[in-house]
Amino acid sequence: MVFATRVDSPVFLPCWASQDEKKKLQKTDHDMADTFLDSNNSPALQHGTARDPRIHDLIEYWTSKLRGRAMPSRSDIDPAEIVRLLPFIALVDVIPDTPIEKRYRVRLFGTQLVEFHQKDWTGKQIFDVTSSEAAQRIVQAGEFCVNHHRPWLSSGKLYWANHKSAKQFEIVIAPLSADGAIVNMLLALLVIVP
Repeated sequence: MVFATRVDSPVFLPCWASQDEKKKLQKTDHDMADTFLDSNNSPALQHGTARDPRIHDLIEYWTSKLRGRAMPSRSDIDPAEIVRLLPFIALVDVIPDTPIEKRYRVRLFGTQLVEFHQKDWTGKQIFDVTSSEAAQRIVQAGEFCVNHHRPWLSSGKLYWANHKSAKQFEIVIAPLSADGAIVNMLLALLVIVP
């Protein structure tokens, strides 16, 4: 079974947007859909939820690293095996037993992500690099992965600083665990869909 929900929350609002821009963006019609994969981590893809092949590639790669476990570890992920995906990848440390605002720290932020955001998030807490609304949305996805040990997919419209207009995006966030039980890192891939 695939768990899916329609989300009516605001689109991601960039931290660099002025108050007037944020008001305008919040009023803009948008479409955001989240899909939570089932325990086999694949049916949503069979139903064509993600359009971009890189999303499919990352989920297939993550799934191939399970080897009978609920989720792979960071040591299972070999950058040499996913070279074409690296510019779109973020690795996020999950810091247990900390307030939600400090729980997610970006360890790696791909070159395309830096270009999209016009800011390198590497080494920063999520709440320190983007608006509160966007940070809450990102953390909500992270919390799903941490609590359910499953990947999270989303698509919708996102406003990029360098374009000042809505861009269609797709994202997958997948949990990683050093001990197979507690999520200590998230592997994310974000792409702009033409």
